[in-house]
Amino acid sequence: MMERHSGKRNKNFWEAVRCALRGIRSAFTTERNFFRYFFIAMFFLAVNLLLRVPLIAHVIAVVTIAITFAIEILNTAIERICDGESQEIREDIRVIKDLAAGAVLMSSLSFFISEIIFIVQAMIRIFTGGQG
Repeated sequence: MMERHSGKRNKNFWEAVRCALRGIRSAFTTERNFFRYFFIAMFFLAVNLLLRVPLIAHVIAVVTIAITFAIEILNTAIERICDGESQEIREDIRVIKDLAAGAVLMSSLSFFISEIIFIVQAMIRIFTGGQG
């Protein structure tokens, strides 16, 4: 059974952090895509380290990963709200869920395109011995 929210605000900063961490843990344990994104992100971060991409590339990768994770969590929240609102197929709910999924796709694509650029640039540098 799903735990009901009391509607009360967090009493302090640490309680807010605890709730946020519980939400992240929930994303890892209940959302297949979140778990997949995590391993894909770790793979590309390892490739970046092996290819010695510039520091700015690491920063961009971490930021785009964090944005993708945050949007995936928001997408999950939106889906759960919509599913709780109605179990029947409704066009307005389908549009809302598609919009949220589109946001995840856009953010994921920005990460992958950035990674392709970083990796190609690093490979050019390696194979030409230059600064590519």
